[in-house]
Amino acid sequence: MSDDQESTKKSGWGQLGHQWITAIAALVTALAGAGFFIGRESAPEPKAASAVTVPAGTVTVTQSAPGEIQATVSKSVPPSPAGNGAGVYFSSEEFEWGEFNLDFNPPRYLAGKYIYPLGRALTVQGEAAKLAEWQTDSVPGKDECTSAVAERGQKYTGDLVASSHVCGKTAEGRVFRFDVIAAGATIRGKVIVWNK
Repeated sequence: MSDDQESTKKSGWGQLGHQWITAIAALVTALAGAGFFIGRESAPEPKAASAVTVPAGTVTVTQSAPGEIQATVSKSVPPSPAGNGAGVYFSSEEFEWGEFNLDFNPPRYLAGKYIYPLGRALTVQGEAAKLAEWQTDSVPGKDECTSAVAERGQKYTGDLVASSHVCGKTAEGRVFRFDVIAAGATIRGKVIVWNK
C-alpha cells in the first residue's frame, strides 16, 4: 500500500475525529446538565406552589415545600397545619385577632356571634364564647381552661399584655386558649382550639 492510500484511509475518521469528539462532549454535557445521567432518585423533584383561598378572599396560604407555609391574613387565618395532634380542632402559631368565631376551622367572621379586640382586651359579641383570663404564669391545658371558664367565664377580658393567656369556651362547646404575643394597636398571639 502506498503512502497516499494509507493517508487517505486514515484521513476519514482521523480528520473528523476532533469534530466528533467535540460534538459528543457537548451532547454529554447538555444531558448531564439536564439531569439525564443523575436520575430521578438523586435529583430533587420541583415542588409546585399551591394556593388555597377561603371564600370571600380572606385567607391565602401558599405552600412552596412541605413544612414551609406562608400565609397572608386579612380577616381570617390559615387552616390548621396537619399533624397538630389528637384532639386539636384548630391551631395557629401567628394569629392577629379580628372578628372571629372559633367554631369554624379556620376561624372566620359570623355576624352577631364573634370575639373581637376592643383596645387591648377581647370582647364577645352575641353568644360566641365565654372568656377567662388565666391568672398564673403557668400555661393552662384544656382541662385547666375548661375549669377557668366554668368558674369565672364572661364576655370580656381585662387589658392583655404579652405573655397573657386567655381561656375560652365557644358556643358549640369547644375549649380554646389564646397565648398573647403582643397587645397594643393589634392583639397577636398563638391560638389552640380543642375538639369537643
